Order: sequence, then C-alpha cells, then structure tokens
Amino acid sequence: MWVKQDEIRTQVIQVYEEFAPIHRKYPDREFSLEITRFEKITEEILAYENPTGETSYLDVGCGSGHMPMLASLSGYRAFGADYQIYESMDPEDLDLHREIWKRYEVDIRQADAMSQQGLPFEDEAFDIVSCCAVVEHLHGSPKPALQEMVRVTRPGGVVLIEVPNLARLQSRIALLLGQSIHESFDTFLDSGQPYFGHFREYTLAETRALGEHVGLEPLLATAFNIEILRSRSREARYRGRPLLQRVAFRAAKVMASPFRGLREAILCVFRKPI
Repeated sequence: MWVKQDEIRTQVIQVYEEFAPIHRKYPDREFSLEITRFEKITEEILAYENPTGETSYLDVGCGSGHMPMLASLSGYRAFGADYQIYESMDPEDLDLHREIWKRYEVDIRQADAMSQQGLPFEDEAFDIVSCCAVVEHLHGSPKPALQEMVRVTRPGGVVLIEVPNLARLQSRIALLLGQSIHESFDTFLDSGQPYFGHFREYTLAETRALGEHVGLEPLLATAFNIEILRSRSREARYRGRPLLQRVAFRAAKVMASPFRGLREAILCVFRKPI
C-alpha cells in the first residue's frame, strides 16, 4: 500500500494527540512524539501488505497502541500485545485507552511474550508482526519473545524489529566526556519502582543476528536518526546532562547522518520462510 509521507505524518500526529491528555497525568514519564520512528516503521509495514486479502498486523509491546492504530487507519486488521500498559495505568486512564482503541477498531491484549503463556494468538495468525523499542528493555535473552513472534507469523510473512543503536554517535560522545549513556541517575533513584530502562542495547549487526537466530531471513537492515516533533518536556530526555553534552548530542545527530552505523535507531525487517 502506497501512502504519501505527509499523510503518514498527519496520522502519526493525530494518534499521538489522542493520548496526550492522558499522558500529561504522568509527569515522571516522557511521552515524546519521535515522529521519524513512527513514520519509518509505518512506511515499512505498509510496504508488506498481503496482496491476496486483508492484511493482519500485530505489534508486540505496543504500549498505548500507536502502531496498531496507524495500521488500522490504513485498513489493516490490527492487534497489539502489552502487559506494562495494563500494570502501570490507573484504571480510569486504562478505560480511556480502551475507548480510543475501540474508536480505531484495534484489539489490544494484555500479554507478555516472555512469559510461559506467551502471546494469546493462534499459530501463523498474522501477515506482519512488529516489535518496536521493546527488545532493549527485556531482562535476559530476548529469544523466547522472538520465537513467539515467529510462531504467530504466517509463512512468508514479515517481522520487524526496531531498537536504539548501541553504537550511535551520541553514546560514543557521552562516554568520551565521561558521562553515562543512560537516562539521568535521579530518574529512577528515588522512584521506588522497578527499573524499566534499557537492559541491553544492540548494534546493527546484532539486531540482524537476532532475527537470523530464530530462523528468519533478513530483508532489510538500516538505521535512522530520530526527530522529536513535540514532547511534554523537550528537555526531559536531556535532564541532568551537562550543557556541553547536550550541545554535542545535537551536533552528533547531524554528523552521524551519512553513516548508517552511527545513527540513533535500527530497523531490521525479516521474512519467515515458507
């Protein structure tokens, strides 16, 4: 399915705004509109529609459900699976999420791909399965979750994995300056909550290898920089960092553009063998 890029951008903003009033209630979290992430992933999802009928799509670790909603706007039969959104939201706000999901005709299930129960879907149920900004949060090997994604993908279907790039230039600069590559220390020190930050990030080659280790055939391995169109707090992602580092990070984004291995985010697309 071919959709104009400006149309995709409009839809991304529309979906983000649906949740903005809810997200403002959670000042300890950052809900940035990383618009290039959603645009890039949506473009790839739309490129692999099922030519023989309605395309079925699942986003694993879907959070508020942005990607299923974007897929639904393009006519896909869209599903999502997430457990943290169900655990971390107040019941009233979760009900608001359900109302939004219903309007967009998406089915979001409470599920953990790493659990013994796995994903609550039949084998080979989906044409496209994605997992965006999730694998880096998994404690322990991501292989069980990836195997579940493969299980629910039909033969010939595609699996998309998107993660932050461990080798991004911003991280290299931070380390050279003697700074941490993680979010501000104060973010979780006084929170009293389990740490949900990045447990293990991956390089481009490693991300490609993740899919190959579970029997998938690589179709695309690329990287891109992230544009933040709007955020509840634009400075949230840089809170606690020295001025020199913040300036260097912004310069690094420009410097890394010509070099795929130094960009901020990785996107790999795989096909499940027939």
